[in-house]
Amino acid sequence: MPETRREKIMAHLRGLKLGAFRRVYDEALDRCMKGKKGPEEFLLELLEQEAASRQASALKARIKNAKFPQLKDLDTFSFNESAIDEATIRRLYEGEFLKDRKNIIFMGGSGTGKTHLAISIGMNLIRSGYRVKYWNLVDLVNELEKEKETGKTGELMKRMKAYSLVLLDELGYLPFSKNGGQLLFHLMSSWYESIPVVITTNLEFKEWDSIFQNQKMTVALLDRLTHHCEIIETGIQSFRLKERQQGQEKEKE
Repeated sequence: MPETRREKIMAHLRGLKLGAFRRVYDEALDRCMKGKKGPEEFLLELLEQEAASRQASALKARIKNAKFPQLKDLDTFSFNESAIDEATIRRLYEGEFLKDRKNIIFMGGSGTGKTHLAISIGMNLIRSGYRVKYWNLVDLVNELEKEKETGKTGELMKRMKAYSLVLLDELGYLPFSKNGGQLLFHLMSSWYESIPVVITTNLEFKEWDSIFQNQKMTVALLDRLTHHCEIIETGIQSFRLKERQQGQEKEKE
């Protein structure tokens, strides 16, 4: 039995990988025929559906590739309970700092919203079409050391060139080796005025020596990071601890 015209169309759409085109074809054709619309309107609807589907798939892929530990956004951040200037965060959220290759350093105690804000900024940039990569600092250093041990030094550095922004989380929460600090310094130095970095840390700058275990190297890295940089202090009072305390007080009432 010979192929029908529709079957031929579906075969071509499948071969051209026009999945959304294929899925909405019958429904769109029916609407156009009932509404007495012309072929251009029919084609436009199919193209719009295909474009929207591809944009959604690309967004999903960028979010997955970023490897955030959780998805966060500003609509769930409690600015009323924070000393952070909301206007400053909103400005950074829009991503203007990327054009100037500016870095951002969130500095404050545990539970003060550093990671939440960093991921929120990254998520909004992903929605704008940028590629963003999240790393926990300890995991990144472990990956760099593993590369060196297996004779593959430099591979991660090459991969990172594909990103528009890198988020480095929890600098200072756990120590890493002197060799790991040197590898991290080399990697971060390669991003200077090339790839903007967002860093979250519970340490003041004077304490960074304890992480990199080399004063000259620390000074050199800070010089590069802070050359074009926004430093946001998030305070020392933990939101999570405050919430627990409030919850306990309510239970006592």
